[in-house]
Amino acid sequence: MLQTPTVSRTHVAFAYADDIWIVERQGGEARRLTTHAARERSPVFSPDGSVDKQGIIVDGRFNEGGRAADYIIDTLKRVPLQRAALRDGADILIPAGIINGQKVLLTNEMAGSGGDSLPWMWQQTKLGPVVGIRTGGAGVGASTHQLIDGGSFRIPDWGWYDPLKGTWLMENRGVAPDYEVEITPADWQAGRDTQLEKAVQLALEALKKRVPMTPKRPAYPVYKQCNVSLRKERKT
Repeated sequence: MLQTPTVSRTHVAFAYADDIWIVERQGGEARRLTTHAARERSPVFSPDGSVDKQGIIVDGRFNEGGRAADYIIDTLKRVPLQRAALRDGADILIPAGIINGQKVLLTNEMAGSGGDSLPWMWQQTKLGPVVGIRTGGAGVGASTHQLIDGGSFRIPDWGWYDPLKGTWLMENRGVAPDYEVEITPADWQAGRDTQLEKAVQLALEALKKRVPMTPKRPAYPVYKQCNVSLRKERKT
């Protein structure tokens, strides 16, 4: 099954059958990049192109949680504010590392707790579409208590609610995706990831409609020369 996709301006890289593959964004035949005996995962394009990415697909499937991933939301909500012009190099974007393009989140029925919370926050902040299956609905938290014999036990004793609507959120109901896509046994056997395919389709369609922003870099200022007369002191 296709895993951990990453997108550049021209290509999509992903893991499949324990190797890294790459395919052009417009489509075509994928090429295998690695043939090692080890398991290859999580491809990433070179850092010098990271600020040029026009979109991102976040794979939140099988996310068992542990904490609410609000830091992911905060990072992906960043918008371009400034650029620092260097005389002998490329501009520096501020804030750095932003992805000012299409964003898609994948989720499934095996995502719960923090895996419920992420797609809910994603939809609330309108980062982009969510693709997959309704999450597991295990949106509760548990506190751990120590025993005198060195053991411990956990009690589910807190849950999430919406302070504006006064309603409980994900527990026992999960979060429904914007595009419901199931991976059937036949898809799995054939090595197809229909959820990822849908996410890529949505991202590419959005990119076709997006008008890229061309930075308006101003000309360097020319200041008037200030004439200062210097008086030489006589030597005595």
